[in-house]
Amino acid sequence: MRSQIASECRVLAAKGAHLIVFLRDANDENWREVLRQDEAKCPGEYRHLVIFGVCDRNAECWLAAAPGHLACHVGGNLGDFTGADPSPAVKRAFGLVGFSKSQQEPRVAQYVKSGPLDRWLNNKSFEHFYEQVRQKSKEIECPNMENLRNI
Repeated sequence: MRSQIASECRVLAAKGAHLIVFLRDANDENWREVLRQDEAKCPGEYRHLVIFGVCDRNAECWLAAAPGHLACHVGGNLGDFTGADPSPAVKRAFGLVGFSKSQQEPRVAQYVKSGPLDRWLNNKSFEHFYEQVRQKSKEIECPNMENLRNI
């Protein structure tokens, strides 16, 4: 993906994008190092359009940052979401495996809307991404982006 950042920026900017978000997993790498390397691949003329989100390990770790809330939401076992890598359990809980995974995306969106932001913000990689989104919302004058930290 890193090798495609510059070309994706050019294509999306040419199509009139006002915001480009690159979201990826750090896997076993340090998320800050992955972020730094991705940002270095972004051409300067597009930097004002781009937000990089790098999940510390994977996006499922962000979703499981509040394992009790997740277990209640999906009707699962708390222990399934508390390991070092809850990815398999999160994917199973939301039905994100197999051929029907695109049909389950609304369930993930619903969970995110009800999610405990304060717990997610304890994850440094998520907090960094959230702050980038908040800052960008001010820059592009997004009137509907409220500061959910204060709720």
